[in-house]
Amino acid sequence: MEILCQNLLIPENRQITLTLPDTIPTGEAEIVLVINPKHSTMTAPKEDSFLELVGILKNSPNFSGDPVQIQRKIRQEWDG
Repeated sequence: MEILCQNLLIPENRQITLTLPDTIPTGEAEIVLVINPKHSTMTAPKEDSFLELVGILKNSPNFSGDPVQIQRKIRQEWDG
């Protein structure tokens, strides 16, 4: 298995051409393409959007009871 890393500009038609080095053998192969955008187009969340989450777990059965016992139970699950 070889890992190749190449930076390129994705054009509007979203078609790319990749020439593999001579070290890659010919024949069948599985190719995995990972897209890691250099600039995110995501917008930052509004400051008050987190306020909508306040108290959402208040009545959750997973978080009712003694907080110390809940933490111990979670740790036991981690330990296997």
